[in-house]
Amino acid sequence: MKCNGHPILTFVEKNNDGAFLNIDEKYAKLYGKNLDCCVMNITRIISYSPENDIRYSSCIYFENKIKIHSDTIKVVCKDSRKNEVYKNVHMVALPKNPPDVINESKFSVLLVGIDTVSRPALMRTMPKTYKYVNENYLSLKGYNKVGYNTLPNLGGMLSGKTKKQIQETCRWNDRKLDNCSFIWKNFKSQNYITGYVEDQSGISTFNLETPGFYEAPTDFYGRQYILGAERLGVKYYHGMDYCTGPENTGERIMKAAKDFSTTYKINKYFGLFWMNSFSHDDINLPGTMDEKVLDFFTDKDFIESIEDTFVVFFSDHGFRFGDIRFTYTGWLEERMPFIFIKVPDRFKEMFAKEYSNLLSNTQKLTNPYDVYLTLQNILEIGDGNYSAVKSEACPKCYSLFQEIPEHRTCDEAAVEPHMCTCTGYSPIDPKQDLVRNFSNFVLTGINDIIKASYPITLICNLYKLNRVYSAGMSETFVKNNENVHYVLLLIETVPEAMFEATLEISNGAVRLVGEAGRLNKYAPQSYCVDGKDLKQYCHCMSGMDYLKNLFCDYLGC
Repeated sequence: MKCNGHPILTFVEKNNDGAFLNIDEKYAKLYGKNLDCCVMNITRIISYSPENDIRYSSCIYFENKIKIHSDTIKVVCKDSRKNEVYKNVHMVALPKNPPDVINESKFSVLLVGIDTVSRPALMRTMPKTYKYVNENYLSLKGYNKVGYNTLPNLGGMLSGKTKKQIQETCRWNDRKLDNCSFIWKNFKSQNYITGYVEDQSGISTFNLETPGFYEAPTDFYGRQYILGAERLGVKYYHGMDYCTGPENTGERIMKAAKDFSTTYKINKYFGLFWMNSFSHDDINLPGTMDEKVLDFFTDKDFIESIEDTFVVFFSDHGFRFGDIRFTYTGWLEERMPFIFIKVPDRFKEMFAKEYSNLLSNTQKLTNPYDVYLTLQNILEIGDGNYSAVKSEACPKCYSLFQEIPEHRTCDEAAVEPHMCTCTGYSPIDPKQDLVRNFSNFVLTGINDIIKASYPITLICNLYKLNRVYSAGMSETFVKNNENVHYVLLLIETVPEAMFEATLEISNGAVRLVGEAGRLNKYAPQSYCVDGKDLKQYCHCMSGMDYLKNLFCDYLGC
């Protein structure tokens, strides 16, 4: 899918005098004669909703090129008839003075993520990218997710906390996440330059379920850039913001990552660059970006810029919806996102034992909390005064530079049984009365959540069991000196929805492990409510059902 009929008209270049916005003269005639172009700064507004408000400065006209003083700019060009023929936004990593003394023990960190991609899915849809990273990076083949969606998995990597712990300690009810102890604060305290850029502003990690940030959380923060790009106009592909203005949205993130890493190579940095726009809603759409992602990783300037950098290329989880989720392969893939790590050669030489442990750990059970501890280890290596803290979610977790036990269990790694891919399930007859009773137990729990969310209960249907699509039972585990079984259920309901749930059975007692997850896409059915937790459970009533419910609520019928 092409985002623009013509090549991009403007580009940014840097030299010893600073950063400059340029008109690409070889393409100017394609846009018309006698172009008049102007540039304006885009800034974040400290307001009631600073994550969604941006301000444009007055537009300054220029010929050929102009020096840039802001990290986010918008350019507009008009032809001789005053018709607007081109507009775009650019994000620029503005050069900073290098440190007076270079610490040879310091290593930079660059996290590059694609939402919703398992390791097998990366192999299927992006074979060229997979081939390159598989040959040049290390792959954690036993990497297991720890939560349902992006927030607990990416948040766990950045904070060492569960979603609930993030909610409690960050006080996000105060309408901001500024109090959160995300790992970029640790790097900032050690004089690293920090960056965070993510596309798809409506579903971004810290803005979908949480209130986002009041102050910019990092030195190089891309929220205003993405908002500005989206306001140029969006071309949707499979429901995603595939193009924003004249550029591919995912490419915008990769360009920002390359600019960040090349500009701050000497300074040392920590950067997180996250892409949703070509992967979140379609299991095959990443295939359209294979060449572009490969070009990013194989770019000569980028490769030179990451010589002393740990690059983590990863995802948060596999595909969570659709037909593939009704298969064992889909169950496994959803829980095992891809993750590849590029280790600097200098680190391999300086810390041979730690690197040897990392190599060994690629074949073992690992998770985001282990990566969190590893990031802190990198800080410890760079500054002997830094002292790593344990993961609050997983006190028994390890840095990847430590030797992880070969027979580590999900319980030891703080991976809930519902998420654990080490648990094997043997099929059981889904038509058994006991299995149906288990399924009704799950639906009662979902219905209780809906009922407890007044007035949501007036607009969301309650669920009844239609059929049990499939069921499986685990082997016997010993937990607290008691025999425990786990039952995995795929449940089809009335009104139409598909849920997956894991139950723990012990001495006749039944307990839901984790949360029941929705397997079918719920967006068309949950339009009447806000909030991720409610959306995955709500099936909005029809107009007549809503009026009937409202009437009965008033009269008590």
